[in-house]
Amino acid sequence: MAHLWKEDPAEGWILVRLDPDSVFSLEEIGALSRHADPPRAFLTLARSSNQPTWVVIAEPSAGLLVNGVPAELGIRVLCDRDQITCGQACTFFSMETLAEIEPLPDEGRRLRCRRCQQTIEPGTPAVRCPRCGIWHHQSEDLPCWTYAENCALCSQPTDLSGGFAWTPFML
Repeated sequence: MAHLWKEDPAEGWILVRLDPDSVFSLEEIGALSRHADPPRAFLTLARSSNQPTWVVIAEPSAGLLVNGVPAELGIRVLCDRDQITCGQACTFFSMETLAEIEPLPDEGRRLRCRRCQQTIEPGTPAVRCPRCGIWHHQSEDLPCWTYAENCALCSQPTDLSGGFAWTPFML
C-alpha cells in the first residue's frame, strides 16, 4: 500500500497511509500552510493501468516540487521514494509494502510455493513477497515464508515483525 513519510517535530518521521479509494489533500499533512476547498495540491491513484500509479496534482500557486524539480504542468507521476515539497513542508512518497500473512486470493490459476514446490490453494494462509511478488505458504504446518532468512527467489528478509527497509531518516 502506498504511503507518505511526514516529519513530525516531536516524533520524527511518521507514516501516513494513502487510501486508494480517495483523493489525499497535501493540506491534511501540513505540506501547505493554508487549507483550501478544493485542495490546491493532492495525491490520487490513477486507475488506467494494472499497476498502481499515484499522481500528485497541484495549482501553479502551490509551488509543488518533486525531487526538487517544479511540476510546471501541475501534475507528476510518483515513483517510490520521491520527495514532495509544497511550501515549507517536505514529505516522501513510498510504494514499499510489508510482508503479511493473508489468504491466497483466487486468481483463476494454480500457484506453487517457491520454497516447498507444492500448490497453494486459494484461501490458504500465504505471504506474497513485497519485493518479487512470489507467493509462499505460511501456516503452522507449512511455514515456507519464515523457513529461511530470505525469500526463496530474492533477497527480501522474511521476518514478519520487521519494519520498512527504507525510511527518509536513512538518507
